[in-house]
Amino acid sequence: MAAALASDFLLYLSEDQRMFARFIAETGYDPARLRASFGQPEFVDAAIHYLSSDELALIDFASKQGIDPKEINSLWQMLAGTSSLDD
Repeated sequence: MAAALASDFLLYLSEDQRMFARFIAETGYDPARLRASFGQPEFVDAAIHYLSSDELALIDFASKQGIDPKEINSLWQMLAGTSSLDD
């Protein structure tokens, strides 16, 4: 579910250049790195984390996807709890 959600979120971001640029700036991805890591756990984690940290984007994205924003936050908490980045 997380990989599909991250993919859908990237499509959502691509519809708004300002929001996409902010995602790039805040996550440190450049277009080449984004392409290379798309679908990888690192990208999924970054996308879900970013989405959970931007309340307006979270609410709008969740609404367009027909899901409860709390599900995305729960997913992020689950990913954060199992992330190898904490090691």
